Amino acid sequence: MTIERKQPKPKTCKNPACGEKFVAQRLGQAVCSPKCGLAIKDVNQTKARKALADVGRRDIKVRKEALKTRADHAREAQAVINRYVRLRDAHLGCISCDKPATWGGQWHCSHFRSVGAAPHIRYNLWNMNRACSVCNNH
Repeated sequence: MTIERKQPKPKTCKNPACGEKFVAQRLGQAVCSPKCGLAIKDVNQTKARKALADVGRRDIKVRKEALKTRADHAREAQAVINRYVRLRDAHLGCISCDKPATWGGQWHCSHFRSVGAAPHIRYNLWNMNRACSVCNNH
């Protein structure tokens, strides 16, 4: 009486560049050759390096945010609110000289009461209007 052995099922190589079918010679074998194994190892090391760099960048970003001063936060807030006012008033002309909205020059966010004279209303939207750069600077 002879015992028939089942042939092992062919596996697909885990190396994405290879993808070749092979019969495993060892338990847990995932690649068809040592060359493919080294290629996967290089890919895994590259992924690990990138993940570590991402963590480092996130850490640096968090630490930079913690180091920001009150003035840094105020500068960022002012830039955002100025952009909002320019968009809000995009269809309007200059508040001071009535230049039309189609004027080709630069637009600024003008404060009715200056920030130096009344810093407490710096971010008040009723104090801000769209103005041409000529009127706002002079």
